Amino acid sequence: MDTTQDLGLYEFCSGQRWREMRTLLTQTFTSSKMKNMFGLVLNCGQQMAEFLEGKLSKHDNNECTLEMKDFFSRYANDIIATSAFGVSVDSFNNPKNEFYLVGKQLTNFKSWRLLVNVMFSSLAQASFL
Repeated sequence: MDTTQDLGLYEFCSGQRWREMRTLLTQTFTSSKMKNMFGLVLNCGQQMAEFLEGKLSKHDNNECTLEMKDFFSRYANDIIATSAFGVSVDSFNNPKNEFYLVGKQLTNFKSWRLLVNVMFSSLAQASFL
């Protein structure tokens, strides 16, 4: 099975653009680079586990409630910051770190809608929309 199909690259690019994207991704995710990233991802997982243990230890019945979107966003943020940028941010113990807050703003669809409205105000005001 072609790994590019798993990534959904066929849906977004074709032809020369697809070849360029495949070359870029192949260079980025070589087996040696993935092996090097494993330790970083493992460290992020350990920080996440310690955070959960701390949360659970505060409750008598070992139960707690978590906002899962926020929880996994922080985990993904830590992995991206560590593996791609070499920055250790520990979003669980430092919830207001700048890397997480900026990433959250970039993925906030309200921000994107505002940007589209400003850039294409004539379309936003069109009667057919």
